[in-house]
Amino acid sequence: MKTIIKNRIQQFRELFEENGASGILLSKEENISYLTMGARNHITFNTTEGVASVLVTDNKAYFITNNIEKERLFNEEIHADLHHFFTPVVYNWWENEYDVVQKLIRIDHLISDSGRYLTRDITLQIAPKRFIMSEFEKETLRDVGIVIDDVFFNSMAELHPAMTEIEVQGLFSNEFLKRNYEPILVLVFSDKSSMLYRHNLPRPVSLGDRCFVSVCIRYKGLILSSTRSALFSDNQAIRDQHNKNCYVDATVIAQSRPGKNVSEAFKALQEAYSEKGFEGEWQYHHQGGLAGYKSRELVAKPNANYVFQKGNCIAWNPTICGTKSEDTAVLNENDNEIVSFPENSQWPALIYEINGMTIRRPDIALLER
Repeated sequence: MKTIIKNRIQQFRELFEENGASGILLSKEENISYLTMGARNHITFNTTEGVASVLVTDNKAYFITNNIEKERLFNEEIHADLHHFFTPVVYNWWENEYDVVQKLIRIDHLISDSGRYLTRDITLQIAPKRFIMSEFEKETLRDVGIVIDDVFFNSMAELHPAMTEIEVQGLFSNEFLKRNYEPILVLVFSDKSSMLYRHNLPRPVSLGDRCFVSVCIRYKGLILSSTRSALFSDNQAIRDQHNKNCYVDATVIAQSRPGKNVSEAFKALQEAYSEKGFEGEWQYHHQGGLAGYKSRELVAKPNANYVFQKGNCIAWNPTICGTKSEDTAVLNENDNEIVSFPENSQWPALIYEINGMTIRRPDIALLER
């Protein structure tokens, strides 16, 4: 872990040198988590820039925060083994971060990930630094994936047709929160909502004959996405469509291999939709892409120009009106490991053999009531 952080600080030094600057100010929550191996600098969930920043210069990595937050951040968020990498700089809550920063570096010699203080925002150069997961981060992803799969298996079994989407959202949010995982998104689709919206914010609407639930769960800064679907009475037409939807997902997962361009995988996804009789369906919802310290670090598009690398994290989410397939996977040297649907999952699986790879996707569960 120490070597990882040392190398990441050096990456940022190289980045500001390449840009002719003397330092870089990082304030976005995904970059703080990346640089500290998981520390949270947010207080409310709806922030993108939190209560702490890191200023990297030639010889220091200053951890800048106010007097309310410093003790908690260093006691609870930043591992003790990493404290020596960061020099704390504390200001009173009624004072301004700007006044602190300008004492440490000339603002006109500074670049940033946010553009604050009229600095040049180099977000597009920073993002790729986060795209490859270390072995430490892969273990975190696996651990979170096991929790997601367990919550789905146990909580979906509690659902019944009369429950509302909001009640289901509350159930799932509670299950993750009591395990100390942050549910930054819980979408619930009743039978009617699934035919209306690709992003359905839960409403006081009964589930009806079927439902699916989509979550984004954050832990140590990393975000995993996953979806599970259920029928309350069997429906062969929905089963067939779900199978076709999962085939599209399995196809694009299999095509997401190191050395291939995202655009190649996207083309395979488009062709899989057409093969199953849903040509053009991809146009009605984004299809996912690279994941990690953001739910989607890079949203895949037909003209995307990124070559997959070993250690990338992917979360595709193809949809057909009424169904969806989604999980998070890590690209290993010899396989794509679907961490949010582990091999020992109790959830029923559909098996696809594609390009010499065996891809497992969650089947639609029957919860007869």
